[in-house]
Amino acid sequence: MPGSQFSAPPAEEKVPTIVFVGGIDQSTFIRALEHEGYRVDTAPPGADVVKGAVEASASLVILDVSPGNGESLEWCRRLKRDQQAHVIPVIALVRQATWEARMAAAQAGADAVFAQTIEIDRMLHKIDELIGGGFEAETPLVLAVDADQGFLDRLSAVLQQTGFRVLACREPEAIFPSLGTSIPDVVVVGAQCKGMTGLDLYAALKRQDGLHHVPAFFVPESPNPAERLVALGLGIDDYVSRADPNELATRIATRVNRTRFFKKVANRDALTGVLNYRAFMDRMHHEIGRASRYDLPFTLVLLDMDGFKQLNDRFGHLAGNRALQELVVFLRRRVRRSDLIARVGGDEFAVLMIEASKDAIGPKWETLRRAFCETPFQLRNDGDPAQLGFSFGMASWPQDGDALELLIASADSELYRQKERLKPAA
Repeated sequence: MPGSQFSAPPAEEKVPTIVFVGGIDQSTFIRALEHEGYRVDTAPPGADVVKGAVEASASLVILDVSPGNGESLEWCRRLKRDQQAHVIPVIALVRQATWEARMAAAQAGADAVFAQTIEIDRMLHKIDELIGGGFEAETPLVLAVDADQGFLDRLSAVLQQTGFRVLACREPEAIFPSLGTSIPDVVVVGAQCKGMTGLDLYAALKRQDGLHHVPAFFVPESPNPAERLVALGLGIDDYVSRADPNELATRIATRVNRTRFFKKVANRDALTGVLNYRAFMDRMHHEIGRASRYDLPFTLVLLDMDGFKQLNDRFGHLAGNRALQELVVFLRRRVRRSDLIARVGGDEFAVLMIEASKDAIGPKWETLRRAFCETPFQLRNDGDPAQLGFSFGMASWPQDGDALELLIASADSELYRQKERLKPAA
């Protein structure tokens, strides 16, 4: 719990735990980390960081190494020397982001160094990297197309060891049946592929829906400067010899990591940290395709805050923003980590509940609604707690519709029926 000393996580709680140690105001970081579903333990300077991190089964430690907390650098060194704790990544926060302060943290063994004014999205991305990928992230997928089966086998083996999924195709006709609705993180194109050159194949692939902006690598049998210029002119991101699959795999991993960072930033709502409208619609289309293939139900929940305009008028827009953030925190702590939350409008949110029917989850959502209405929230530092509320509607695939538009319309209708039902009598 924020503000507590170290504590071991419950046996059934299998989420990454982050230990936050320092004297700085931690509320902004903790709120963002909890938005992402991490468990956060905090402790003041002077706590036994090594012992606490081990006992808490920490996935990562964040240390405030600003002036006045010089002991933190020593704890960083001790973490890196300890037989059990040395594998735990450490992020150092420096208040004065001078070169000397950053170097001191790096030399103490910190795996990453951030100024305390850093954008939280950048830190979250680095945490995902250090922990080994966020627990919501899908395994990266590489589409490799080449006529040489031996090369495909070697590349697949190296990439799979790195943690990638690989879809290897020798024939262009096999690409889309094999991909289905999946969008690869990277496309690797060889020099030849069943009667057409790799560059012709790439030119065709980049015109296909879903593949326009996927990073692409061209791997010729032998480098050719003229061909390289043509490839780069077509939009190929990298031109790499196939002689060393390990180098190619490293380049692919670096590109995927960078692309996922920018994609994550582009797909997030800046205020609440959840998915934005565009990203959520993409995931809905993907889920409909998956549900159709495997006959697995899912439920779309639409909700909005009750009386949001009046709340803004009474408390101000900053308090309104805080109310939206409080709703996200409330939902994040109560829905499953596999469920997706999105902000799809001003005070409108959507939750995609995977492999769940509304008959099964309807009572739970009514319980959530009542609990939220009964919880007081401090929206302003100089005011009394406020009561908030939300209304919701839900629609399940396929009984309420087998197309996205039908599901949205069904959930929207139920949402407004509930609003009318709960409207105070005049």
